[in-house]
Amino acid sequence: MAEEKMDAATAQAIEIAKAMREQEKAEEARILIRSIRALGEPDSTIVLARYYYGLGSGEIGHMTGLSPPAVRMRLRRALQKLKCELTKEELL
Repeated sequence: MAEEKMDAATAQAIEIAKAMREQEKAEEARILIRSIRALGEPDSTIVLARYYYGLGSGEIGHMTGLSPPAVRMRLRRALQKLKCELTKEELL
């Protein structure tokens, strides 16, 4: 009987921990999205095009009207800003 109660309590604790982790992940995603949006245009578009859609600098350049080297430079700078912001938010 005591073993069954312990197993039920353990299972409940595991479910609570999973739910808490899901909430943490959702909050992290909200912070990430807010931080990417705060980059402004065209930087937020460049970051999303590169890392969400997997586009290369040539394709992104075609979309944004920037040269591929300009895309790479803006991406590098945007990632630096994003890293600073996410460090402040304690996600990195």
